[in-house]
Amino acid sequence: RAKLDDEARRIAEGDDGQFGGTIPAEELTKANYLDKGGFGEVWEMTMSGTPACGKKVNLSGVRSEAARKQLHAQALAEAKMMGKLSHPHVVQLFGCCIDAESTLWIVMEFMENGALDQYAERRAREGRPLAPVERLEIALGAACGLAFLHAKGVLHRDIKAANTLIDGFGRAKLADFGLSKAK
Repeated sequence: RAKLDDEARRIAEGDDGQFGGTIPAEELTKANYLDKGGFGEVWEMTMSGTPACGKKVNLSGVRSEAARKQLHAQALAEAKMMGKLSHPHVVQLFGCCIDAESTLWIVMEFMENGALDQYAERRAREGRPLAPVERLEIALGAACGLAFLHAKGVLHRDIKAANTLIDGFGRAKLADFGLSKAK
């Protein structure tokens, strides 16, 4: 466990050259619980007043040491992958944080409209279904993000509406790089 914490701290502090990603815990303020994912919880938060989203890597419910190591390694691999990518249609990584309880947080830009599937359902319920031009813009945005990833040698391996997030302007951005692989 100590070795995993050291690895997480090293990556969060940017010592591996992947990204300059240390975010001091005191700069983060949790606001609203958003969802539960494979690694733990997703929270809306602020980072020094800037809207952000935090993915909390929760190892507390994982019983075996081997499973904890695997989950921790997957979370760190996702952060490393995201740290290498910068594109208008890929969710931006802000960095990582290790809080007072030694919990690793992957902190990224906040996407106001959430996941595409939920966004489309919400709009339909409100009587404002996505217009054909909006659907096309979302599809093109996701395709541009995917083309960028492939040009960088990254296979996402989990493209779906739940992993396509929509910002406040209706732009699609690819997220959740937990299953991605570099070619």
